[in-house]
Amino acid sequence: MRIVAQRELGAGIQEIVAVDTHVGVTDVVQHPMVTTSLGGGVAGWTFQAPKTLHDGRLMAYRFRPGEQFNLHVNAGEVCIFDAPDIYRVMPRPSTPAKFGRQNAVTWVAHGHAAPTSRDTLIHAANELEAWWLFGIPIRKQWVCVETDLTGRPTGARWVDQAEPSWTDRGLTRISTAGTGAIVTPTRTFDKATSPIGSKSWGWFDPHLSPDGTKVVWLDIVSVGLGVTSGLIVGDIATGQVRHVIPPTLSMQTDAMWLDDNTLIGSRYIDGHWNIVLIDVMSSRTDIVPNTLDCTAVHASI
Repeated sequence: MRIVAQRELGAGIQEIVAVDTHVGVTDVVQHPMVTTSLGGGVAGWTFQAPKTLHDGRLMAYRFRPGEQFNLHVNAGEVCIFDAPDIYRVMPRPSTPAKFGRQNAVTWVAHGHAAPTSRDTLIHAANELEAWWLFGIPIRKQWVCVETDLTGRPTGARWVDQAEPSWTDRGLTRISTAGTGAIVTPTRTFDKATSPIGSKSWGWFDPHLSPDGTKVVWLDIVSVGLGVTSGLIVGDIATGQVRHVIPPTLSMQTDAMWLDDNTLIGSRYIDGHWNIVLIDVMSSRTDIVPNTLDCTAVHASI
C-alpha cells in the first residue's frame, strides 16, 4: 500500500509527501516548482490532490500558487509523473466547433479523477456545450468519463454522475440528478429517503471497502461561517446507514479504506489539518504523528 498526501507550506503552495501510518511523513515525493521574485510574488506550479496510479506512478493536479482544488475547479490540470519534476499534462478532451452547428462537448470543472486497475482514469467532468457563434451554453451536465493515461477517451461514460472512486468491484460515485444518491456497483443509497443525512447540504466522495461490504462517504451537513461535516457508512447487504463520525465543526475530509475496518482521512484540529485513522466499528479516531498541515490523503490498496 502507498499513502500520499499534500502538505501545506504557506503562501498558497503545497508539497506532495509519502505517509506511513505509524510515523507519519517519511519523504517528500514532489516539491512545488515555484520561484519567488524580489517583490515577494510567487510564480510557477504547485501540486495538489495526489493519487497513486495502478503502475505506481504519482498523479496530481497542477495549480498556480494560491489556487485551491475545491475553489478553482476550472484551473486544475492532471499531471502524471515519470519521476520527480518530470511529468506530462493530460489534455482535457474536446472537439472543435463547426460553423453553424453546436460546439462539441468541452470539459470544465474538471477534477476528481479516479485511477483504475486497467490503467485508465475515470474523471468527473462538467461537460459544457455552447452555441458556436455566440458562445451561449445550451447544455451542461456532470458525467464520469474514462480516458487512457494520455487523455484519450475510451468511450465509457456515466451521465449525471460525479466524484468517482474505483475498486476491482467497479465504479462507485454520486448521482448528480435529484438530491444526490450514493451509487455503488450493487446498491444505491438515496439521500432523499435516508434516515440520516437527508437534510444535509450534500453527500460527497464515496469509497467502497476492499471486501465490497461497506461504503463510506462525506456528509456535509451545513456550510457558511462554520462547515459541519461527518462520515456515513452504508451496509451494502442491508442498506442500513450510520454515522461513523457524527457531524462536527472540526472539519472532516472524505476518508479512504486502509482495510475493511479502518479508514484514513484528514481532520482540522486546533487550527491545523492532521491525518487521522478511524476505526469503523468503534469510531475511535487517532492522529497519525508528524502529519501537521497534511490533507487530501490517498491510499492505494
